[in-house]
Amino acid sequence: MFKVDLNNLGIASYNELIRLKVLKDIPRDYLSKEELEEANDILYHKLGDYLLNQILEYNHGKLVKVNYKGFNEVGGFTQLVLILALCYINKMDLNMYFNLPIEA
Repeated sequence: MFKVDLNNLGIASYNELIRLKVLKDIPRDYLSKEELEEANDILYHKLGDYLLNQILEYNHGKLVKVNYKGFNEVGGFTQLVLILALCYINKMDLNMYFNLPIEA
């Protein structure tokens, strides 16, 4: 039986957000305190913005509907990538919280 290192998902998410130019191309261990705060701020804002864009419907600038069914697979995966990147930059060890064994 093998164990999955969930922290690799955080690394992959961080690298993908760098590739998409959402975050600066700086290795996590070289982020200054200010750069870390900036990255956290960017990710938290993206999380909130993306969630609200998925469920709130506007017409001519007025809120017309809150649609919880509007949240789809793309929204779910986007939120997951953002959260995994947050965990990675803040040095959260996901293996402490989740244990995913794989049988070969």
